[in-house]
Amino acid sequence: MINQLNHFDGAQDSPSSVDEEAASRLNILILDDSYADFDALRRALNRVDVFSASVKRAKTIEEARLACSEGQVDVAFIDYDLGLESGVRFLQEIGGRDSEIIPILVTGLKEADVQNNALKAGAVGLIDKADISPTLLASTIRAARYAQHVEKKLQNVITQMTRVGVPT
Repeated sequence: MINQLNHFDGAQDSPSSVDEEAASRLNILILDDSYADFDALRRALNRVDVFSASVKRAKTIEEARLACSEGQVDVAFIDYDLGLESGVRFLQEIGGRDSEIIPILVTGLKEADVQNNALKAGAVGLIDKADISPTLLASTIRAARYAQHVEKKLQNVITQMTRVGVPT
């Protein structure tokens, strides 16, 4: 994961510094009740050439919770429709965009309310299952990591400003 910074340094905001992080090995959790959808996503991730991935599958929210408690998860691809459950619930459980895990929702549903629910719950990315490709996955992860990096830096700046008495 990208380390939190103790001071504001604009030079460290560059996308290339986040790209360097993306070149590392990522631990990826795929929460999907469909093996075919999991396998399509796993195969596309294996063809991404800007990072290597260790991929685990969870079929239920309970399995996803267990996978997160057992070890490091950098990125979670979360299916919206898990049969009787919704991936949005797990997204909220892990803290959405405030989580150390980068949550990306994956769905085949095109309704606007699905997208709105995902974003309100804290998804930092939303991918249509029909559009999955190595290029899309790499760019979505890169953008999500960069957004997480910038948000953490901004939060650090706000915290430091508050400590020295600057109104925010």
